[in-house]
Amino acid sequence: MRILAHRALLQGPDASVENTLPALAAACAEQFDVEFDVNVDAEGRLVLSHDPCPWSVDRDAATFLRRTRPQFAHALNVKDLDTLDELLAAVGAAGAADRFVLFDFELLDAPRELLAEVQRRGYRVAHRISEHEPYTAEYAADASVTMIWLDELEGPWVDAAVVRQLRNAGKDVLYVSPDLHRRAEGEELERRWRELAAWDVSGICTDYPLKLRDLLPNAA
Repeated sequence: MRILAHRALLQGPDASVENTLPALAAACAEQFDVEFDVNVDAEGRLVLSHDPCPWSVDRDAATFLRRTRPQFAHALNVKDLDTLDELLAAVGAAGAADRFVLFDFELLDAPRELLAEVQRRGYRVAHRISEHEPYTAEYAADASVTMIWLDELEGPWVDAAVVRQLRNAGKDVLYVSPDLHRRAEGEELERRWRELAAWDVSGICTDYPLKLRDLLPNAA
């Protein structure tokens, strides 16, 4: 099972370091995949940031795209459809289309045809399922859907049957840990991690990757 460091964090939320080149380098040094965000500034530069912010050397997304090594498969949160072409061009120019999984198109109301077109152009896409995107049966039956971004926003709704349906259909399933949306910690969080690992999810995205690895040492 893969562990994804949310915004390249290692030990919990920290707005001062998230989505920066040093944080990304530290997470990769620990052999974690990372989930990260990219915006585009007024001059067309790619900025590592969840929300629009000024470009800086430590937030130069193009640098990270170029430096990514083949063994990683990072999750890239698509923030703006208007700048999607610039983003795809940068990933393609870095020769890294196979090292990134683009996701959250659904939150931008992207038409399904756009996701299919991105895939046809050689980029990897994770299709989102949550309480607000209840597409489990539809995506399980769709051979063009190869990876799922499985999210719980208000509370636990995912169970073993949901994961089994997707995994039996050949999907990679990346699960969004509950610590990213609400206060989930301690035994509650660890219990949920153990459940999802036992149900054979492909990966878990969390603000606490070091803690998750300590709990499940066979994860990477």
